[in-house]
Amino acid sequence: MTQYKYGGCKRLISEMKKHSDAVSLLNRKLKDTKLDVQCTSTRSMVISESIQRTIQSIKNVKEFISSIPYTLDFLSFLFNVERKDFTMNFGQHSGENNIDITYYKPMGDGPFDVILFDSGLRTGVRELPLIAIWLARMGYVVVGVYSEREVFKDEGKDFVTALSFMRYLPFVSKRAIPIGISSGGAVALRLAADQTAVQLGVVGSIAIDTYYDIRRMHYYAHNYVATHEPDDHRTKVLQRYIDYEKGVTPEKDPEVFANADIIPIIPQIQVPVLLVHGVSDQIVPVEESIDLFTALKQHKKEAYLKLVVGEGVHAPPIDFVFDFIDTIGLIETIAAVKGFLKTLKSKKAD
Repeated sequence: MTQYKYGGCKRLISEMKKHSDAVSLLNRKLKDTKLDVQCTSTRSMVISESIQRTIQSIKNVKEFISSIPYTLDFLSFLFNVERKDFTMNFGQHSGENNIDITYYKPMGDGPFDVILFDSGLRTGVRELPLIAIWLARMGYVVVGVYSEREVFKDEGKDFVTALSFMRYLPFVSKRAIPIGISSGGAVALRLAADQTAVQLGVVGSIAIDTYYDIRRMHYYAHNYVATHEPDDHRTKVLQRYIDYEKGVTPEKDPEVFANADIIPIIPQIQVPVLLVHGVSDQIVPVEESIDLFTALKQHKKEAYLKLVVGEGVHAPPIDFVFDFIDTIGLIETIAAVKGFLKTLKSKKAD
């Protein structure tokens, strides 16, 4: 454990300053666009609000921690959660041969709202069953999609196909919320802008630690990997994205990056959006969500930005156990997601 990462008061002070700096940057961006929106924060507010949120979120944390034993999928049925896996050949409807669908659902007849869950490159509900089971225990059908599409191939289309199928199941309601982590956040935003997805019931979208400018992220990832130790957790994650790119560049392959570009679809977003980002995120810098939120507000979209301390969900998994700051950030993320879902649930379906 490094002194910086687990440096007690020094780290806490550093995180408070980063949070304050991120809020200041956000305000400058909003001011530059002449938007009548302002966010406020001081160092004292950051720590007091963090403590207050921690106390208020104890119930959320207890629920989350209580789900840990349920990560053993073969036991999930014992805890009022059912898992289904199946492969469907949609042929010309999806543009690919097969789509694998996995969903977790609460026991009972429903109807249950749907969460379309994408946690980034080649990961989803199967790789993160803890999250899927936790959301299912909150009363949602949690759907993951696996196909040949990924960041550069508009994976959102396969989620639309999966959602159109799920709507025929008797326990599914008419409402759906995409939740995306990292590059999966871009998928969640695309679904918020997709007319067919909205017609199928998408009522809101959550993007956690996601990017705004895919081209900027390309250069950031290459620079980070070139200047950091190869055994660093963040280096390994970013290297996976570089390997996935297979040598494409914005200059040489502009059409490839255009397929993953979310900037042009922002004016088309039709539902409320929640952004959550860790101020110390080193895999996707917090400036990405700040720019994304500014663009959403510039286009007069209903958008909310929650800045949390630490690295957010991109923190090394071990930090959620041993690092106080990243644990607080996780608590704040859980509380923000749960609060947004509750708000959406309170609205009547069309």
